[in-house]
Amino acid sequence: MLSERASVAVASRFTRLRGIRQSAAYGESPRPAFLGDAVKARTFLEALKRDIEADSSGVLRHSRPGASAANSGRDSLERLLHPVVRNASYPQFQAGQLRDAVLNAFIAVFDLIRSRTGLATDGTTLIAEALSLQRPRLLLGDLTSESGQSDQKGFIQILQGAYLGIRNPKAHSLSHDLNSLTAAQYLVFASLLARRVSEANIAPTANV
Repeated sequence: MLSERASVAVASRFTRLRGIRQSAAYGESPRPAFLGDAVKARTFLEALKRDIEADSSGVLRHSRPGASAANSGRDSLERLLHPVVRNASYPQFQAGQLRDAVLNAFIAVFDLIRSRTGLATDGTTLIAEALSLQRPRLLLGDLTSESGQSDQKGFIQILQGAYLGIRNPKAHSLSHDLNSLTAAQYLVFASLLARRVSEANIAPTANV
């Protein structure tokens, strides 16, 4: 079974070759209702088969596990990252500095909150002030609705938990249990938080 990438390449090659073969066989005249004699059909199909096999083998060779697959995985991770997380942590992730990558990712999230709110506090206090249900600086949803309040409360808890459970331990110790997979998962999680912060509306009464 060809990969999606291989299938696209093969289909593109098929279309290109079909146009070339038809132009060579029939010049500028319109294509006849059928291909013609058996010799022309066999020649066309044999040449097409050789070209498709050459293209598909090349595509599959680049899709095999190894360096190219690893590069593809890293590229896929990079596309998932929010810009502030990518800029703050992806170079460290690529260099294998996993603790620094994860720590920087969550520092970037809290820096983004300070940037958007004008607050100078940190940690759980920063989150409580930025997303307060009474005097919020950032609105994740409509606080006049129950679902909007639940959204706001939920992300207060999630962000405070991220600070207490991820950011703080990584800042206070050089030891860690990270590998490439778990570090990548942390970066994607930080990117989700950064996206919600960056898409939040500034509260009309916020004194920024």
